[in-house]
Amino acid sequence: MRWKFHPEAAEDYLAACRYYTQIERRLGLAFVQAVETAVDQIVNYPQSGQEIEEDVHRHLLTRFPFGIYYT
Repeated sequence: MRWKFHPEAAEDYLAACRYYTQIERRLGLAFVQAVETAVDQIVNYPQSGQEIEEDVHRHLLTRFPFGIYYT
């Protein structure tokens, strides 16, 4: 399955990557890994996220205050 970030979501993701990497490189890498794991889960189990409105779901990361909204 193919997926992509909305352009504004991509900007938020890159800003968060920069932020965590500035704190500590390993923290930035952990953030990227957490997002990649979340995206894999969303692709494999699309109904697992909280339904926000019709056909819009949200997956919250556990370690970082970051959510992924998807359709």
